[in-house]
Amino acid sequence: MNLRDAYLPYKSLIGQVILDKNPSIRTVINKADTLNSDNEYRVLDFEVIAGDHDFLVETRETGAIFRFDYSKVFWNSRLSTEHERLVNLFEPGEMVCDVMAGVGPFAVPAGKKGVFVWANDLNPYTDECLREAIRLNKVSLKMIPTDIHTYIIFTKQARQTWLTKLAQPTRSQISSTPSAKTATPSSPPPPPVS
Repeated sequence: MNLRDAYLPYKSLIGQVILDKNPSIRTVINKADTLNSDNEYRVLDFEVIAGDHDFLVETRETGAIFRFDYSKVFWNSRLSTEHERLVNLFEPGEMVCDVMAGVGPFAVPAGKKGVFVWANDLNPYTDECLREAIRLNKVSLKMIPTDIHTYIIFTKQARQTWLTKLAQPTRSQISSTPSAKTATPSSPPPPPVS
């Protein structure tokens, strides 16, 4: 929840009504602060206003399953339409770099669609959750756990390698040309070592 000041005196009652009317909900929380530049991992403080003091969540979005501790990640379910809109723009075989991947609301559905995804996030806990989402959703994507500056440089180099690879003829094209030399398409470069 993101209760306005006028409703804060009634937060416990509001939380209890939400629990009573929604049997699948175990915990009702209210944001206790806002995002600011001092919040390195984009994680908010919450107060439990009704139910269990349990922040473990399993949710579905854009056809993918995610599990995480809500108190340790940035997650905004109001962005689900935007996540779906962007993923629908991606085509299989394209390359996408998700710079602040979080638990993977762009990266995992894109990977399920056959998009080649490079994902990164500064928060080490979200890396664990993203790995779990990759496993749960049986997708293939590359995670580059490093600082954002190194990641940007690396993905720029990887993109160039990717474009070079796409421009090279495939083995079947090479073998059908009698005078062609045998060539092996290059792979994206290995991740940087921190």
